[in-house]
Amino acid sequence: MDKSAFKKLKKRVPINMGAIVFACVLVGLGTVVSFAIPWFAKLILDGNESKQYLITLTCAVLVSAVLSVIGRYIFNKCAIVWTCKLRSDIADHIFGVKMKFFNKKNSSELSSEILNFTEKIKDLFTSTTMHLISIAISSISVAVLFVLSWKLTLVMMGSLLALVIVISPISSMNSKVYKKNQEALNKLIGALSSIFLEIKLVKSYTAEKTEAKRIGNLNTEVKKLSVKSVKIEAGIEPVIMTIFILNLFFIFVYGGSLVAKNEMTIGALIAFCLYLFQIITPMVNIGNFFKDIKSLNEISDNIVKIFELETEETGTRPVGDVLKTESIKFDNVSFKYDDEAVILKDLSLEIEPKKTIAIVGPSGSGKSTLFSLLERFYNEYEGSISIGNTDINEFDLKDWRKKISYVQQISSTTEDSILNNLTYGNDNPVPPELIEASLKKAGIYDYVNSLPENLNTIVQEKGSNFSSGQLQRLMIARALIKQPDILLLDEITASLDSENELLVKTTLDSIKNEKTIVIIAHRLSTVTSADKIVFLDGGKITGIGTHEELLKTHALYEKYVNNQLI
Repeated sequence: MDKSAFKKLKKRVPINMGAIVFACVLVGLGTVVSFAIPWFAKLILDGNESKQYLITLTCAVLVSAVLSVIGRYIFNKCAIVWTCKLRSDIADHIFGVKMKFFNKKNSSELSSEILNFTEKIKDLFTSTTMHLISIAISSISVAVLFVLSWKLTLVMMGSLLALVIVISPISSMNSKVYKKNQEALNKLIGALSSIFLEIKLVKSYTAEKTEAKRIGNLNTEVKKLSVKSVKIEAGIEPVIMTIFILNLFFIFVYGGSLVAKNEMTIGALIAFCLYLFQIITPMVNIGNFFKDIKSLNEISDNIVKIFELETEETGTRPVGDVLKTESIKFDNVSFKYDDEAVILKDLSLEIEPKKTIAIVGPSGSGKSTLFSLLERFYNEYEGSISIGNTDINEFDLKDWRKKISYVQQISSTTEDSILNNLTYGNDNPVPPELIEASLKKAGIYDYVNSLPENLNTIVQEKGSNFSSGQLQRLMIARALIKQPDILLLDEITASLDSENELLVKTTLDSIKNEKTIVIIAHRLSTVTSADKIVFLDGGKITGIGTHEELLKTHALYEKYVNNQLI
């Protein structure tokens, strides 16, 4: 763990230190004023102008309360604002992280970690700062205690030392259990989220008992750790109270003897006890303070590691019209996902502008991976991918992706209106005419217009209030609204009936001379109209040509056609 992790984090996401310092000064002043209260109580009890001191005591109580309230409000508000900024910055950074990170990380656990880390760091930052102020200023009370009675103070310090020695290891143990409990809770949240997202799968495979058992096991682990934490916390309070009561008992007994010997006044004894009540919590929290400092750095270290995750190479060269005029060339490209088997092997391919290319082949042959490389989701590959003699990674990444529309086999929607789903990612307002034309081309215009809320109809989570065919047509409309130079279509007709398949095919035929279209196809009607068919098998291109050419030269393609596999 990096001990300066929190400093690094503050440098990355600055805190409003001016407001924080001002808040700490107010809290500190409030604490200092509160330490005068027992002294005035002593003067009143000892009969020294009690009326005058009573007014002063009342004012001190009010001033202390007001300063503390204002100071803590400002501090907590600053901490909340900083946490909100931190959370936003983490999200912004993760949006730009390389795709390989998301292949390994459970999305639900990641969301839970971000929320827990940021909330915990806010709590720790607040608690450590407040503890530091109270501990630092408590030294004033200790000095006053020595003035009131050095003998009684030594007795009190001995008992407090015993309390710290007993409590510190117990608190440390509780901290470790809490950390494990949070990890177990994150796993439980992740599991629940994944189950709810795939609830249709769970029900269709009657896997309710299986998932209930999995959730039960995770829940039991959370319960065990929670109970363990409760046991520790239940033990801490009686120990503190026992030592404190014994301490108070000895102080009254010994203090009473000092009063009897006229070595101490009754007012001084009461003031001593009041000071003891004020400093007992800060003194006990010395152990917690150092523990919290450690936890603060640990969580800061976790967040810093998120900020250190490798981001995508953005490139700087403007794309312009290069995708409309130049061919994309794959030259001996080999690719694998981390340490897995090679997906693409020495692949060489030319994608000519304003041509339609159909990619066919068995499952797992690398068809979708080819799309991922075109979208620049991954750039760790052997060989090169270029356009106009320029490596594609040199082009501005956002500009590049704005020129490409990708329609996946599984429809991707957000829980928002149809309109916002259709215009997703557009920086500028989309003309209504373009939306209408795109919906008509996708064969979904009449259906959307028949809905009570039309374009304002909310698409529920995973598009559960639409059929798969309707969702697919909405995604095609979204792709057309983007007005891309390249259309990447991943088995888009798989969920369409014959009528809408024909409509989409007609739409593609009408724009094929305007755009480059690359289709992963499982329908013969889509394949036959392509300018070029690429057959992928085992990550290698085993055939390129038109439908008629491959029927004559490629045995596996002929088999696929004859057996209606495409």
